[in-house]
This record gives sequence, C-alpha cells and structure tokens, in this order.
Amino acid sequence: MRRIRKNLITGQSPTHDASALRAALSAREANLLGENGLVHGQDRYVATASPGDLVLPLDQLNEEQKALLEERMGKLVSHTVGCGRELELSELVKDGVSIAEPSDIDALINLGAAIASETAYRSITFDPLRAREFAEMYLAETETHKIFVHKSRGRLQGALFGYVTDYIFSRDLMAAEELFYIYPEDRKSRIAIKLMRAFETWARTKSVIEICFSVSTQDQADRIGRFYEKMDYVRVGGVYKKKMQEHAT
Repeated sequence: MRRIRKNLITGQSPTHDASALRAALSAREANLLGENGLVHGQDRYVATASPGDLVLPLDQLNEEQKALLEERMGKLVSHTVGCGRELELSELVKDGVSIAEPSDIDALINLGAAIASETAYRSITFDPLRAREFAEMYLAETETHKIFVHKSRGRLQGALFGYVTDYIFSRDLMAAEELFYIYPEDRKSRIAIKLMRAFETWARTKSVIEICFSVSTQDQADRIGRFYEKMDYVRVGGVYKKKMQEHAT
C-alpha cells in the first residue's frame, strides 16, 4: 500500500481540459525521467485521485485480503485504473518525452531517412520497409526493447532506440543504445538529456549492471563523445570499419 503522490494527480475528475492535460504531461515526464522512483519509471497512465488516497496494487493482495475488501467495497475491478478513471496520455498529449506507439512508426521512418542522409551511413541504401520492420520489432519486444521519443506540437524531434540483453559470457544484464538521433534544428534544447534519462530509468528497472552508448558515425564524433562524458559515461574502446571496394563511394 502506498500513498499517492501529488504529482501523479491529474485532478478530481477525468476531464480533458488543457490544464489537466498539462498536469498529466508533467506527471508522465516525471515518471519516465525517474523523478517518482523506479516503481513509476514506465507509467504511461496517470490516475485520477485525490491527495491522501491510498493505492493498493492488486497483485500484492492475497485472496483473503481481496475477499475482505470486496465484501466492503464491491468488485475491486471497478476501483482500478484501466476502467476509464485515468487519462491515456499517448492518445491525448503529443508533447514532451514519451514511449513510442504504433502511430509513431511513419515519423520514425522519416527520422531513419534523415539519419541515413546526414551521417556516415549516407553511402548505405536506405530501405523504408526495413526501417518499418525494425521499428515494429522494437514495439513488439516491449520487455527488452524501448523507443523513447520527444515531440513538440505532435512533431517528432528525436528518438532513442535501446535494448536490454545479457552478456555472451554471463547472465548479468546490460542496456545499450542502438539508435539515437535528434533533428539538427532541435539540438540546442535539452531533448538529448531527457531521452537519455528516460532510457536510463527504464534500464534501472531491468537491474542492468551497465549502460552503453556508442558513436558509430564520423559526424561530430568528438562533440557527441564530450556530451556522453558530461553525462558520466566513460570512453571504452572504439569502432573500426573497413569499406569493401565494390561498395565504396
């Protein structure tokens, strides 16, 4: 049993007015950035509740406790989040940091095209169908893969694709970034920091022992490396590539 925090509250009733949505957006972002602790690290929903309300996780109750509560309150399902008493932010709010949804795939494909045209991968043929398959795989493997996105007025500004896996020589877990890109016009904001923190929060919920970021392109590698170091990452090793002559440009 835990007492609900004020910054998880959207209001006294499930309204869709602008102030409630702004509060909900702020609460969702706080959850994703780990500001409410790991228990809320991946919450996409914000429940309607009043300060002082007690929240009981049903999966933590034994059958006797459930029976006692239902005797006093009626069916517990009528009191749970998921019965229309919350705001589903992915449908109502399109700003800030969030977890990608299927409706984001087209924008993610466009982001992939921007990556291919701007970075050291420009010599590789961009295939939008393959990009779609890649995004769909991430959205399907939700336990081990996540796409964090940042938007402004519904426009995708950047995304971070990351996954959790074990080592080839251990069952310990690590988290790794696979794709991290922000459109040039949005790079002077704090978007990169927010996306990284959201990824780190999720990684901590998976009990990883380390998080890895890489710089696999030549474009602004030193600047990106300095940014990672400011975020407390340490450089380990490097990436070496050899172009095959038949594909050289």
